[in-house]
Order: sequence, then C-alpha cells, then structure tokens
Amino acid sequence: MFLDGGCMMNTMPENTIVVSDIAGSTLKLSVQGEDLTNKMKSLGFLHSCGFMTKVVESESDKLYLIRELVKLDALFLFGYGWYPSEVMGFYKEKRLYTGKYKIISWSEPDHYQIEEK
Repeated sequence: MFLDGGCMMNTMPENTIVVSDIAGSTLKLSVQGEDLTNKMKSLGFLHSCGFMTKVVESESDKLYLIRELVKLDALFLFGYGWYPSEVMGFYKEKRLYTGKYKIISWSEPDHYQIEEK
C-alpha cells in the first residue's frame, strides 16, 4: 500500500492507519487492513478517492475521533504547518489532548520512521 506524500509515493506500514489531515472539519485517513477499515467504517468514515474521510460537526467530535484513532495506534503524518503531527502538538499544548500518540515520517519512499510523542 502506498501513501501519497506530495510528489512521491511512500510505502505505508501494514495494518495501520495513517492520519493525513485533521486540521479542518474533514478528517482524512489512509487505512491498511480489512479489520481497521471496518473499524473506521463503524466510526462513520467513508471511502473517498483512495482515502477514508469523515466530516465532523464540532471540535469535541474531532477530539473524540482523535482519541479513538490513538487507541487503534493510528500514526499522525509528520510535517510542518497544519500537518496532523503539528495539530496534535497544538492540542497537547492546549491540554485538549493529554495522552501519547505516534507520528510517522519518511526519509525515503520505502523507509519510514515511527516516533511516540
């Protein structure tokens, strides 16, 4: 499975969820594995253009879904600006999210690093 990381395609770890957007009202994920796909469907995520997405009505709905994603060991895409890793850092700084979470980054298309924050 590959994750579109801008100009290049990156290998995605097996049986994982990679969160690629949580900045706005639409959460966007790449999901690898049938069991995780079914779990995301049960949370209301739908397939859309190779991703799974869900529109949230409020910040509290978004934070609930983020907590559910963390429970499933979702990986938050690393980057600067409003990438998921930065949004999680913002929530942690504001104490809206207080637990640990994992981020993923790539140094090459087939070499990724996972870090717990």
